[in-house]
Amino acid sequence: MTAAPGPSNWNPQHGDISKPLPSSPADAARARIAKESADATAQLQQMASDYQKSAGARVEQLRSQLAALDADGHFLGQELVSHGARSQRSALQAQLAAAEAEAANEVQQAFSEAQRVENALNGVTDLAGIETTVNDQIPARDFTAAGAG
Repeated sequence: MTAAPGPSNWNPQHGDISKPLPSSPADAARARIAKESADATAQLQQMASDYQKSAGARVEQLRSQLAALDADGHFLGQELVSHGARSQRSALQAQLAAAEAEAANEVQQAFSEAQRVENALNGVTDLAGIETTVNDQIPARDFTAAGAG
C-alpha cells in the first residue's frame, strides 16, 4: 500500500491531523467558547484603542488635568502671582474647548443621515448597541433591512 500524496500530517478523512479533533460535545463547546472569548477580547482591545485615540478621551484627560490644578493648593497660590501658571490654565482650557468641539463634531458625523445611509448600503449595523432615533428616523435594523430589500 502506498502513502497518500501530500504533507505527512494530512489525512484525507480528517484533514489536518496536527490539530486535535474534538472528542466530545463538551470539547467542541469549550473550543467554541474559547474562540468567542478570544474574539470578544480582541474586539474590546480594538474598541479601547479607538477610544484612547478619540476626542472624547482627550476631553476627559483635559478635564482631569484642570481638576488636578484646582485641587493643587501650591498651583492655586502660584496662579495668583505667576503669569506662567495662569497661562498653563488658559492653555488647558483652550485645548479643552477645541477637544469638546472636535468630540461634538465626531458624534454629529457618526449619527448623520448620510452616515446612516452609507452604513445601510454597506450592510454595517451595530445590532448589539443601544440605538436612539430622532423625529421620524427609522431604526437602523429596519432601515438596513429596507435598503437590502
